[in-house]
Amino acid sequence: MGGLIRNPGSLAVSLCGSLVLASPASASPDAPKTIPVAYKVVCDEPAVCKSLEGRIADLFGRQPGYVVRETFPSARLIVYVVRDSGSNIDPNGYVVSIAHVQNLEAIYIAQKLLLEKPTTDEGLKGAVTALINDQGTMSFLNAAHLDDASDAKVDILARFIVNQFFEKTPARPQD
Repeated sequence: MGGLIRNPGSLAVSLCGSLVLASPASASPDAPKTIPVAYKVVCDEPAVCKSLEGRIADLFGRQPGYVVRETFPSARLIVYVVRDSGSNIDPNGYVVSIAHVQNLEAIYIAQKLLLEKPTTDEGLKGAVTALINDQGTMSFLNAAHLDDASDAKVDILARFIVNQFFEKTPARPQD
């Protein structure tokens, strides 16, 4: 397509259809509903990044009611870690920025407008497609400090970040 959407309505329907079909919740009305989530760890030190990302992956995989999926997640955790090299107090520490981005409402609207009660309004279909393609809206921002990248400290940080993310990730909107 080269960045140009020629038929936003059909794209929106196919995107929304893939959202529903990819979800175990679509198997039957009585099936448990899962919320697709994703995470990203960015760090300039590969060893620290690998350690934190591995721990977050493990904790994400244990969350009931959620499924880790890179395509069309309803919520995303973004963690940025940088060495606190300019600090006079702790030059060996790390500054950690934590952002929660969520798109749950847009996906809910898309399912309602494009699947359950299909609209014929091409402008509305295009707007919904744009919302689905968007990463979402930042819903939470926080910062932390890590004294060192020992396994114990990374574990504490990962548990804090993941627990906070799932506490703040909204429940699926009710019908």
